[in-house]
Amino acid sequence: MEIVVTTNGLESIEFAARERPALAILDAELADVSGYEAARAIKHANEACRVVLVMSGRVTVRQMRMVAESGADEVLIAPIGADHLYDVVALQLQLPRRSAPRHAVDLAVLGRDGHRPIGGRVTNLSVDGARLILLEQVDEGAELRLEVVPEGEPPISVEARVVWTQSRELGTVVGASFEGISPEARRHLSRLTQWDVIVGEDRTRVVLRGDITESTQFEDLAAVLIGKIDFDTSQVTNMSSLGVSRWSQFLARAPIRGYEFHACSVAFILQASLVGGVLGDGIVVSFFAPYACERCDHQEERLLQSASVLRAGNPRPPVFGCSRCDGSLVLDDFPERYFAFLRGERLA
Repeated sequence: MEIVVTTNGLESIEFAARERPALAILDAELADVSGYEAARAIKHANEACRVVLVMSGRVTVRQMRMVAESGADEVLIAPIGADHLYDVVALQLQLPRRSAPRHAVDLAVLGRDGHRPIGGRVTNLSVDGARLILLEQVDEGAELRLEVVPEGEPPISVEARVVWTQSRELGTVVGASFEGISPEARRHLSRLTQWDVIVGEDRTRVVLRGDITESTQFEDLAAVLIGKIDFDTSQVTNMSSLGVSRWSQFLARAPIRGYEFHACSVAFILQASLVGGVLGDGIVVSFFAPYACERCDHQEERLLQSASVLRAGNPRPPVFGCSRCDGSLVLDDFPERYFAFLRGERLA
């Protein structure tokens, strides 16, 4: 990937017209030509170029309208952490995002004579159990010990029981349920597997991931929230009905105000359009929507800005060009159903 730095708005517009970059990141308050104007010119010359506007402080309604009119694809609020910037660039360019941090895990089989180390790796870790690939045969009912070693932190030791197995040529794939896990270990695992909290100077960014179910404990998250909050739910894969209830109760009780939702996953938006409490008093700034090509049936998710969708007064889904053929990508859902959560947005 080649990175080019320009010094002002006019230079950015000229470079974009000449070189047709895949992505442009612009300061919204450029001195000569504002970032809003530069974004509009770049999108006019090359609609395929993804444009991200960088803004400072709290975003006003007027600024969000200017973002919508500029045609920008995403907004970043300074100051910006390196991980957040990487995630936004990856989303816009449809590159793989950084997954949850990988942690070293030591495995052992428990028996009458103590514990015996066993080779293998964890492929899925949660507060309730784990999926593992072990390098030897292990039977259902076997007892295991997992010692999760986060970088720079004390290890977390939990005991598990194998509840299902699938034999493979070189070992066994097993599902293990944690037994008698301590409240402290559960808190640590929640932080490692279900959310990241990144505290900035002005705002705290919370990245949620995985499934939100009846077993998700948000009390530990509430205890570490500071100041204004940006929730990133792009990695939320599913929300059960009881999970929705737990999440809604968490927002209602958490001592936070002025929070926003960014890059909301389709799973999160589907629930937000059905249950008002999913958003609480927050505002959705950007969200993913399912799209399908009318010609070749290619499907993909597109990141949309709430302000752009609401620009005409009534929610209208934008149409995109298909990356596989000359067809058009259209919203793969009923707009009045998928955009129902926007009826409560306070952007107009």
